[in-house]
Amino acid sequence: MTTAHYMQNKTSLLNTWKCPACINVTRRNNKDNTPVRQVHAPSLDMSCDEEPSQEVANTTQHSQSAPITYDQINGLFESFRVSLANDIRVTIKSEINTAIENLKSEFTATTDFLSSEQCDLRKELNVAKTTIKDLESENLKMSSEMRNLERRLVSLEKSSRSQNLEIQCVPENKAENLFEIVNKLGKEINVSITDAEVKSTRRVSKLEKSAERPRNILVTLSSERQRDTILTAFKAYNREHRATPLTSTHLGVPGAPTRVYVAEHLAPECKHLFALARKAARELNYKHVWAKYGRVFVKKDDKETSGTIYIKDATALKEL
Repeated sequence: MTTAHYMQNKTSLLNTWKCPACINVTRRNNKDNTPVRQVHAPSLDMSCDEEPSQEVANTTQHSQSAPITYDQINGLFESFRVSLANDIRVTIKSEINTAIENLKSEFTATTDFLSSEQCDLRKELNVAKTTIKDLESENLKMSSEMRNLERRLVSLEKSSRSQNLEIQCVPENKAENLFEIVNKLGKEINVSITDAEVKSTRRVSKLEKSAERPRNILVTLSSERQRDTILTAFKAYNREHRATPLTSTHLGVPGAPTRVYVAEHLAPECKHLFALARKAARELNYKHVWAKYGRVFVKKDDKETSGTIYIKDATALKEL
């Protein structure tokens, strides 16, 4: 019987197995129950025979196929565990070292890049600072030049308007004769105005197109002195005729009489400031508002203690 056959049929063989001594039982005729054991071959003491194999003949191979004990298995596992732990330790250490080297390399490259960028930014910043200083210096220079140009422009505007005056609020008429209106104005205020002293007369456009008041009459005279003479005479006339100031009827303009004003030919900015000053004077009960030589002035009343206030700009009106 082979070992494989025994192992495959172990359960059934054990149930039927009996030792040789039990099998060798003979019954006597005299019915004696005492058994008589016969001599049997030693081979009958075996429950199964092992088939000879090639490993039996080979002593070295037989010793190698000997059963492995628990201690040996435990030793093998311990040796494998130690070896595996060492391998893992070495592998992890190698990977960590590699990662550290890579990080060092990347960090070095990054720091070099940042350092280069910082140097470039510092250079650009220095260039920008220099440019800003140059621009600031140039801006100051240009601002100074602009202020000079503005002063020159104002001076030129005053000079170009120094011989002009405006007759305001005269009703418009298609058949009107502006030279005749100027002549009648001179007669009413007792100033001789010859045709030679009047260079030109014309209506000028309104600052506010929607305004209902008629366009002003712009008169260009031969000299600034003649203009000042007419302005002074006009103010004197209104002071003497407070009840009946100069109107369009005095100038021979048909229609309902409307009050007429004679003033300097102001620049648009000064004219706007003059309008703001008149509005503020009405609100704050200032009695006198006038413009002279392109400047605006106000006065509270006729008392000597009331000083003349020069209105330089709109901010000065807030300080009244």
